[in-house]
Amino acid sequence: MSRFPVRLGRAIKVLMPRGRLAIVLAVFAASTTCVPLAAQPLPSAGDFIRRYQGNFGSIEVSGCGFHNDNLFDPVALLVTWTNNRPCFEKAMAAHASRGDNRVVVDPRADYHGGQGGGIVDLWHEPARFREFLVDIRRHSNDRGERFEVLLFLAGDSHIRSFLKNGAHGVPDPEAEAHALRDIRALAAVAADQVAGTAVCWECRPQADFMTAGTYERLGKAVAEAFPRAWHGQHLTAGADSWSSRPGEGDDPNGGNKLRAWQRCTADGWCDGLLYQFGVGAEYLQPLSHPNYTGHPGALGRYFEVVVRLANDPEAAAARAGAGAPQWASVDLLAFEFIYDAYNNRSDEAYGLQWCRQALAIGGWGCGSASYRRSRGQEKTY
Repeated sequence: MSRFPVRLGRAIKVLMPRGRLAIVLAVFAASTTCVPLAAQPLPSAGDFIRRYQGNFGSIEVSGCGFHNDNLFDPVALLVTWTNNRPCFEKAMAAHASRGDNRVVVDPRADYHGGQGGGIVDLWHEPARFREFLVDIRRHSNDRGERFEVLLFLAGDSHIRSFLKNGAHGVPDPEAEAHALRDIRALAAVAADQVAGTAVCWECRPQADFMTAGTYERLGKAVAEAFPRAWHGQHLTAGADSWSSRPGEGDDPNGGNKLRAWQRCTADGWCDGLLYQFGVGAEYLQPLSHPNYTGHPGALGRYFEVVVRLANDPEAAAARAGAGAPQWASVDLLAFEFIYDAYNNRSDEAYGLQWCRQALAIGGWGCGSASYRRSRGQEKTY
């Protein structure tokens, strides 16, 4: 793909050395316009999340060795970009044809010991990782929108644990220092290519990987290193805060969920929640799991989170109907519901249906289905 600007129907005039007009070519661009990278600014944080459409794990792409043929972005994209460019282009084309405009990336591609592709770690090769991000952002979808990345920055096995000798509630200063060095070195080279970040892959509120204090220190460092990006928090399934264990060591919030959100928004290092739904029966057979909210299965817990945290118009209506207080006003994405599709227990069509149901409750968009709410820009596939 060319780095130079091309416009539909523009004549390119090439002059011979003596000044005579030699060739006039009419160039008709194909589906996308490529411009010099210096002219490709990042979107605002608000635009990044409010126009988010991504599906980071339930699109089927055959012939590339993906686990169950599922395109799991944080592994498949980096692995194929490194080792199999035709499959990288095939993966990006699958996203583009669905109107996706966001993909999920990580400096280390490692899931279950290399499942879905060999382990690739570019944490200590920031210039190389920047090339990867640049290549992604050269691609556009079928609406002409450029792809932007959501970058995860911990929990990928590059650092095995942030606990001192594995002790719950006891941070490991050396592991934190390692992570901070890597995050800052990566940002120094690649921050201009990163529109969205996430601190860690479901590192909290489980206590067996890092403390709440470590999580907040990393979160602040990420926000400082990537000042133009949107900053999201990704937690374990059903969780709504990284602080939820009263009495746990190294927690500046004392286990208070509400205080965690109030402090992080006041300090300016968090913009929203990348919500992860429950899996298995509550996702696959929600009608068999009714609850008091009127939204069956895993949607019931999502309704609670929407009411407590979300700042979109649908959430405001849900909150008013429930007569419930709001903890904090943050962006919410119905982000992760790919696990059952990844393991061949559901499919892309079911994820699309789930996304529609979730967005009817609240949230700005979905991270696991190629769909957008109708606000004058929806395209159904």
